Amino acid sequence: PIGSFSVDKLVTGEALDDFTTGPFTLNVDCAYNGARLAGFPVEFVLGSDENDTVEVPVGTTCTVVETDAGGATTVIYEPAGEGGGVAVVAATGEYEGAVTVTNDFSTGALVIVKEVIGAGVPSFSGGPFEFDVTCSYGDLTDVHVATVPLAGSADGSPVQSDPVTGIPVGAECTVTETDSAGADFTPLPVTVTITAGEDSTPIEVDFLNPFS
Repeated sequence: PIGSFSVDKLVTGEALDDFTTGPFTLNVDCAYNGARLAGFPVEFVLGSDENDTVEVPVGTTCTVVETDAGGATTVIYEPAGEGGGVAVVAATGEYEGAVTVTNDFSTGALVIVKEVIGAGVPSFSGGPFEFDVTCSYGDLTDVHVATVPLAGSADGSPVQSDPVTGIPVGAECTVTETDSAGADFTPLPVTVTITAGEDSTPIEVDFLNPFS
């Protein structure tokens, strides 16, 4: 008789969907009475919250290993076996359940700090300024994360944006000032690497605009 079980792909964490949808690659290898089944191992390519079904003879033991985790910080298998998830199709019938592979993405944040100098401060330095944030992570490049408007202060003192969140730890992000609100010149883009955890202090990205 033939039994079956499902391979389920889940994603956790606060990272933006653009970074966590996959695809993820999983390897499934199955043995019966100590010998590898014909046609195995097989490879599944799944997105977040997707699943697939494995059909094998009753009594088969299968191991599921994720070979491409899409940059996830942590991979959790349930049920867990040595080197990956394990499913046993019981001798009395169909395996009741699934092998679940969960990818967790740790995240950090950045803030934009705007400083203005010159004789035109504060008369002409009130903004608003605007910034684009794009990030690259793993195989993903130039993902648009946010457009950040930022008003200047009435007295010309530095101002800071709200945190830009949902960025995976390890992502390389470039912040570009797209509207310098009439400043004498626009600073070059700034690139930073996200290293702080969600509960830590966001990385500061500083921009200085002169107003004459």
